[in-house]
Amino acid sequence: MDRSIELPSDASTQQLNMIIGALYLSLGYAISHIDRAEPAESSDAFKNDLIAALKSGAIDMAIFDDAKTFDLVVAMVEGLLARQRRPQGEAQASH
Repeated sequence: MDRSIELPSDASTQQLNMIIGALYLSLGYAISHIDRAEPAESSDAFKNDLIAALKSGAIDMAIFDDAKTFDLVVAMVEGLLARQRRPQGEAQASH
């Protein structure tokens, strides 16, 4: 996994906000796909592993200057994962 982020140096604040929004929506789409395509146990394991990786530093978040930004990112991902939880008893989509 690439550990560097390459953003255009001339990107405006509005463009950066759109990039962040698009990445957030893309993560939500990927999580939703995993929920539909995988058994609940696998989906839940992925979500738990993702949060653990964020919190432990396995996903390098050293780009943040302060703990407040780190905490905000973790909270946003946790919120996204909570909204994507599959209702109990719902079966995975058949292929």
